[in-house]
Amino acid sequence: MADRFNFTGQPHLKKQPKPTTKVNINNGGASLRNKLRRSSSFESTELMGFMALLVSSAILLILDGITVTTSVVGLILFIPFVIITSPIWVTFGALLFLFVTGVVFLSSLGLVAAVLVFWLSK
Repeated sequence: MADRFNFTGQPHLKKQPKPTTKVNINNGGASLRNKLRRSSSFESTELMGFMALLVSSAILLILDGITVTTSVVGLILFIPFVIITSPIWVTFGALLFLFVTGVVFLSSLGLVAAVLVFWLSK
């Protein structure tokens, strides 16, 4: 047991030998190309799947472009209308906020009253 630990009480760590791999620095690209060329025989189903992926990606990219373009054009055309009618929208928004706040307050007040009556009747 004493031979497993050094004088500090830490276990000995044996260094593992590094694996020796031969790397061809001079012609690495050519061998990679040859490997890819030999393994690049796709089956027809893989090729059709890849083509379907490319076509659907292109269609979605075109639709995204159309969507962004129409959104920007719509905002450009709609902003003058919003600026001209902003006094009406601000007034309407303030009144709507007050109405919704009142409804929520009265509903919660009614709920509290119903719970209080239920609690007192027990």
